[in-house]
Amino acid sequence: MSFPTLYNARRERLLRLGYWLIPPLFCLAVYYWGLRAWYQQDDFVWLGQRFRIDNWHDFLRAVFGPSVHGTFRPLSERLFLLVAGSAFGTDAFPARLWVFLTQVANIVLISSLARRISNSRIAGFLAPILWTANGALAFPMAWSSAYMHILCGFCVLLALHFLLRYIETGKRSDYCYQWIVFLVGFGVMESMIVYPAIAASYTLLRARKRFVSTLPLFGASILFWVLHSAYVPKQHAGLYSVHFDSSIPQTLVTYWKWALVPRDWLDWHGWQPRFVLLATVTTIAITAAMLVYVAYAALRRNF
Repeated sequence: MSFPTLYNARRERLLRLGYWLIPPLFCLAVYYWGLRAWYQQDDFVWLGQRFRIDNWHDFLRAVFGPSVHGTFRPLSERLFLLVAGSAFGTDAFPARLWVFLTQVANIVLISSLARRISNSRIAGFLAPILWTANGALAFPMAWSSAYMHILCGFCVLLALHFLLRYIETGKRSDYCYQWIVFLVGFGVMESMIVYPAIAASYTLLRARKRFVSTLPLFGASILFWVLHSAYVPKQHAGLYSVHFDSSIPQTLVTYWKWALVPRDWLDWHGWQPRFVLLATVTTIAITAAMLVYVAYAALRRNF
């Protein structure tokens, strides 16, 4: 093998290694102290449930019983901390490591999806870094009781991964794997109910021949919503109550701001005018840039 050929081969291997290693290393650099975090707040409620289990019936109630908050999250809250507490006691590092590894899996999935959807290696490299840098991840990357956000993201991304494989290969096994991940996701977080809308939107824009195959997913979400409404007690006031009123648009705007600027960033800086101005300009600039790109892509019929 000639020297130029050998050099190019080694260079390609190094680039490929950096492509997959740099985003997880960036995640480690940003959230390193999350690995060192101990249990806090709600963690002790879920950790202490193992002391209330004396038989199989107690186990089922501890894992699958709905919480007083009006949620049903047996896999991401109950079972996760039940296993962590039973196996490692008050040592929080194994649980924190598991959260971090789940996030690394998310990074790999995001990179793969971004590259396949955009057909761009640059997009595949930058997407997981931008995901990791979002301030919304600060809580779940440092608080074990918020693991459902990381695991729900994993379920959505993995289900979408199998959907794209089904679109590309037409294999029924990939379609079935998507369904399995989707249904398991209901035990992680109720937000999984929106996955059919994501799948249907993508197929409608990029693979209309597969659009019909996403419609049964809506039936599962509707059934989950009916059962969740019937058997999981709801709070009628406070933070965990559901509101259908005129405040919904304002709430949506607030969530959009939090997606672009960390929620506690202004609190940290004491709401000084210059930081309020910076947050406002950042939100407006990124929103305008996204709208301009969407309009440009639509004009080019790049849906």
